[in-house]
Formats: sequence, C-alpha cells, structure tokens
Amino acid sequence: MEQARQPLLTIGIIFKNEIRSLEQCLKALAPLRDRIACELILADTGSTDGSRRIAERYADTLIDFPWINDFAAARNAVLGRASGKWYLTVDTDEYLDTDISELVEFLRADGEGRNLASLVVRNYETEQMDGDYADFMAVRLVRLLPGVHYEGAVHEQLVLPRETGRRIVPLAGTLLHHDGYAKTTEEAERAKQDRNRALLRGKLAEEPENLSVLVHYIESSRGREDYLGRIRQSVRLVEEKKPDWEYFGPAVLRNAVRAAYEAGLETELAEWSAQAEKLFPESFLIRIDVECYACAHSWNKGDYTDCIRRGQRYLAAIEEYRAGRGERGTLLSSVVFLASPAKERQTRQFLTEACLKIGETERAGEFLGSILQSRAGKRMSAGEMEELLWLEKAVQEAVREFDWSLKDRTDRNAGVAETNGEDEAAETQKANGKGMALARLFARVEEGFLPVFYEAEALCEENIARLPAERQFGWYCLRAFASLDAGDLAGYVRQLKAGLDACAERKDMVKYLTEETPELKRLAPSPELLELAKQVRTILSLYPADSPEIVALKATSAYKQVAWLVEGGDVSG
Repeated sequence: MEQARQPLLTIGIIFKNEIRSLEQCLKALAPLRDRIACELILADTGSTDGSRRIAERYADTLIDFPWINDFAAARNAVLGRASGKWYLTVDTDEYLDTDISELVEFLRADGEGRNLASLVVRNYETEQMDGDYADFMAVRLVRLLPGVHYEGAVHEQLVLPRETGRRIVPLAGTLLHHDGYAKTTEEAERAKQDRNRALLRGKLAEEPENLSVLVHYIESSRGREDYLGRIRQSVRLVEEKKPDWEYFGPAVLRNAVRAAYEAGLETELAEWSAQAEKLFPESFLIRIDVECYACAHSWNKGDYTDCIRRGQRYLAAIEEYRAGRGERGTLLSSVVFLASPAKERQTRQFLTEACLKIGETERAGEFLGSILQSRAGKRMSAGEMEELLWLEKAVQEAVREFDWSLKDRTDRNAGVAETNGEDEAAETQKANGKGMALARLFARVEEGFLPVFYEAEALCEENIARLPAERQFGWYCLRAFASLDAGDLAGYVRQLKAGLDACAERKDMVKYLTEETPELKRLAPSPELLELAKQVRTILSLYPADSPEIVALKATSAYKQVAWLVEGGDVSG
C-alpha cells in the first residue's frame, strides 16, 4: 500500500452481527487500498456473532460504539476519527467493483475541486447477484472539511457547512454491488421498517414540518395505515414552501404520484404529476419515476399515444441518468426507484404493444429490437420468460387483426381514380408498408421466442412438424425473411409455402407477402414467364432431384430467372 503522512482517503464502516457479508465487503476494498493511501476505520455497535474477529484482521482502527438507535451518531463516531482528505462510507453488504479506475483518478485529482461525489449502488434482486437490479446514485464520498457530519437517526445524511459548495460529481463508472435486499426476508424487512418508523415518528412529533424526516417516514410506510395521510401532508408542506421544499419537493411529489398510481386515485395522480413536472422538470426523480408511473397509467387506460410519449421521455432520462449527466443535486434527498433494467424492459414492452395498437408498426419494431437484443444469448429468469410470452402474444394478436386481404386493397385501389386519388393511393401504400413491417416484426419475435421455449433439436426441418401449427409457421416465416435478405427469392417463396402448408390460417398473410414483397413485385411475372415456369416444372417432374440433368438445368440462366416461381409454386393455395 502507498504510505503517506496523511491518508488521501478514510473508509468508514459501522457494523453489528454482519458475519455473512463483512469479510467479502472488506476484501473488495483491498485493490483500492493498494492503489491509494487509505485508512480503514470500523465501528462495532454490539456484535455477538464473530464479526469483530473479522474486523480486527482488516481495520486500521477498530472502535466500539454501543448502539443508541441513531445511525448518524454511529457514523459520526467513525467520522470523528478520520484523518484522510476524503471520506468514503460503505455498508457491510456492499462490495466495491473491481474497476476502480474512475474513483482512483478522481481522488488523485483531488476531487476536481468539488466536495461531494456520488457512486452507483446496484441493488440486486437475486442472491446470486446475476439477475435484475436497480441502480441509484448515492452520495458516499465527501471532502473532510471542518463541520462535515451526519444528521438523522434513520436514513442519515451528510451535512456540509452552508457556505460550502454542494455540487456533486457523479462517478457513474464506480459501482458498489449491494445484495442486502435479496438476502433479507419479508419479515425481517418489515421489522426493519417498524424500527425505522418508530424512530421517525418520534422525530416528527418534535418537528412535524421537517420534510427530510417526513420523506423518510413515507418511504418506510408504503401500504401502512397512515401512508396516504402522510403523503398529503408532505404535498401541502411543499405547496406552502416550507423549509427545504425545493430540495425535498421532487421526492415528495414522486412519492405522491406512486401512492396515487397504486391506489387508483385518478384526480390526485393527474394533479400531482402535473405539479411535479411544473416545479421540478430537471429532477431525475420526476423524469424517471413520475414519467414511468404516468406511462403505465396511460397504458392501463388505453391512452396509447400518451403512453408512448411518456415512455419515450422516461427512456431518454434513463440514458442520461446512467451516463452521469443531468441534474444530480436532488438525488441526495432520495433514491430513484424505477431505473432498473427490468423496469426499462417493461416500459419498452408497453411501448411495443402501444405502437401496435395504433398501427405504428415500425416504431414497435424499434422497441422490440432493443428488448430482444438485450436478452440475446442470456439465460432468462421466469419473469423474463413471462415478459417474452407477453410480447409474442401481442405481436400474434396484431398479426391476426391486421387486414391482409388483398381483395379489399384491390377494391380500394380501383376506386382511387374516382375519388381523391393521390391521398387514397398514399394511404394504401402506407398500409402495405405496415403489413411488411408487421410481418418482419412477427419473424423477429419468433426468432427470440422459439429458442427459449423449445429445445434446439426441435427447431430443425426433421422435427419442426411436431410443434403446434402457429409455431411451425413462425419458424418458416423467420427462415423466409432470412432467405429474402440473402437475395434468395426462391427460398423466400418456398419457406412461405411450407409455412402455409403447416398453418392454413395464415393464407391471407402468405398471399399478401408473395404479392406485396417489393423484391417480388419488381419481378412480376408476365404470361410468357409463367408459361416458361410451367414448362420447367414439368421437366423437373420427369427426373429425380439429384439427377445430372436436373443439376445442369438448375445451373442455367433460364432456370434462375424463374426459380422463385418454379420452386415456390402457387403459395396462395
């Protein structure tokens, strides 16, 4: 480790009976301690499970601090012994990622002249830490200025001198992996909330207009009897511009929107959402969480246009948030709830189906493509498989409901010259384009769906007939588009015909594809070409497929000219 008279960094940890995770946490800090002059200070608040023996092996300083139901007091006991220029706080169920390059560079540059920095805390939903997770930016790094301390018996916060700049540097590439929520039981989590609620109620009795305490109380009280009452109280305090209303306002209104969404309070949801967007348009608590709740609400109402608008704003904010851009100050007041990959996937699903509902097929393909790409080659959880089933069902429904009837299109085109010709022709062309986009969308979702729900040996020519008819059609359809994209028109038509043989219900769709596929329309057969194809087909029937005569015939330019007609046959049946 680097040696220095004054450590560049103090790492502070408080613990009690953390035998499960403490050593893993401390081992993960070793690379940072090797590259930066560090001191590690730990405070034991009353362990009886052997945690202290582990702490003794790693700590530069180990102190005892009897637990007094006050997290800020325990953290200040550690902070008071720190001698570094910077202070980093870590919880025992958090493990510093191996990539510490950004953090090391920041510290060696003395914080770029700033006093605070946030790290990404990644909360995992599974004990193996390999499934879905939710990231939030937590302020864990502070310059050790005179007067820096923690406040708050629960959900303690760093407090800097008022004259000190509070601009936060987001270290978006520095991760603390957190498995505490995945490891705890519902009973243990409820007991923890009960403990926190009791402490916070006492504080609220003393300071009923303290928005900081009220926000933390609400976030420990979801679903409890006083939850909505406290929500309305906090909104009133923001409306009355009580102390710190600008700082805690985004968290207050985000919590209010969540409560209204979950309780089905239509009027309050609309009112609080509008208020949030008006007062705090730059806060990620609004741009991510409120927009996500509003997107889901619009979906539930069947307002698909608003669902798409809200969802796109949510996705844009997610991208900015993860890149470390945008307003970060209000993130000190609370965490972003809905920035997880799982919630992003769910929103993309809403947008995919919403686009299908209003006929925006190409846009649906953009959202669907992102979902399938994010899952390519990865093992799926049961929840992810349910999501894929939902998507597949939505696309299948869109395929069934689409008007593939060429007769209706022909009738419309015939009337173009007698009415407002150019407009109706354009509409027909647009509808035809939607049909091709929908067919390709169907093939893409089948390509993602089939390997997940069927074994590889079932997805081959020899065994595909064992699958349900619709699954067979999907398999042939995705193979057809693969042939089309490879320039093999004969293969395209042949695969569509095989799909029709497997699933006669798709007759109109197959007829549409063979008559509306641009590559085939450019080769619209003349009577002479059809006659040539008929003659070639007759010749082929006279010989075995592998005979030298047939091989030679298929190599001729004349055959290649009509191969798609010969091999495809009459796909419309």
